[in-house]
Amino acid sequence: MSTFVTKSKKNLRENLTELRTPQGVAGRNILAAETKAQAFDLTGSGRKNIVHNGAMTISQRYQTTAHNIDGWAVMGIDRFRGSVRPSTGVFSAEQNVITGSHPAGFSRSLLLTQQSVTTDAANDYYNLMTKIEGNDVAHLGLGTEHAKTVTVSFWVKSSITGRYAFGMQNEAGSSDRQSYVTDYNIDAPGAWEYKTFVIPLSQTGVWYDDNRAGLQLNWNFGRGTAYETTNLNIWQTNVNALSHTGTVDWIGNSGATWELTGVQMEIGEAATPFEHRSYGEELRLCERYYQQLDISGMQIVKATTGTSYSNADLQTSIPFRTVMRANPSFGNISGGATLSANAYTSTYSSGGSYEISAFIKSPHLLGFGYQQTANGGISLPANITMLSLTDDGYLDAEL
Repeated sequence: MSTFVTKSKKNLRENLTELRTPQGVAGRNILAAETKAQAFDLTGSGRKNIVHNGAMTISQRYQTTAHNIDGWAVMGIDRFRGSVRPSTGVFSAEQNVITGSHPAGFSRSLLLTQQSVTTDAANDYYNLMTKIEGNDVAHLGLGTEHAKTVTVSFWVKSSITGRYAFGMQNEAGSSDRQSYVTDYNIDAPGAWEYKTFVIPLSQTGVWYDDNRAGLQLNWNFGRGTAYETTNLNIWQTNVNALSHTGTVDWIGNSGATWELTGVQMEIGEAATPFEHRSYGEELRLCERYYQQLDISGMQIVKATTGTSYSNADLQTSIPFRTVMRANPSFGNISGGATLSANAYTSTYSSGGSYEISAFIKSPHLLGFGYQQTANGGISLPANITMLSLTDDGYLDAEL
């Protein structure tokens, strides 16, 4: 006797899919990735943050001292600079030690404070920006069909609620200038809020992939009509747009504050946890663009015959701690382009005080020298055999 059992049909593909379905959206997205590259982007593996000093830990110029942003490009803290036009509207910038409630993992922020009220004229703007070197964004494929999608994230706090503009630009000439403007909302005064933006990068235009500025990130606080756009979330060519008409005029609010930390830009369509680099590594990244020289007390001895600087100059050279982006400018940390030095004779007795000049030899070498009359200097007494610097200096190769 035979027994027949009838069972309903099963879709094996659906059953297997159900078996492998993980808990959570992220797990489903990873399993749905069609390539290793997509899975890599979703997990945020490896080194990822393209922004330098995003945790605001490095402030070589001013430490925690506030200073006014009153011109076209004035540094706030390392790698972040303010820019205002004209200088009638001013805000200050400082590295702030965060107290009270703050985002987990962050102890420093960039704090801006409005200092003078102004009404925006057509060609005015009040901006914060960080410029990323072309060498560091070359892998993003800007201006090509292979342009990546990136996610930008940051923590922000302000005393003024409302919509604020955030955007990107390139550094090409005016005919090739591209701008991307989006916005975010600050919902509560004085509270830290986390913002993220998924931005497909431009596939057209001129984008530098060398030691010039390859990509600029902008935060705007007020602007005239010349810097507004009505087109959000798209790349526009031959447009220098920083904001749109619906955003907050922060610069017009007396004593207003705005605070930023945890800035990250990474490849992919997901904001992953912030990549904290060590203080030493972050400092080295910043020193490619600016570094201070602790050279007070350094001794310059009398040169031998046949050196590149003749006439028995006193000269020396020092290597930079980090190879810089380009030949930097040199300055006295206290102001000016020369350094003071005490002169000494062969018996180490005081021979007076003199001013000496620095000369850049390359992006990684700096020279100091006192040139004799034949080379345009003031004659140094013959019995002087050594100069001892009494000033510190700095090297600047910012974008």
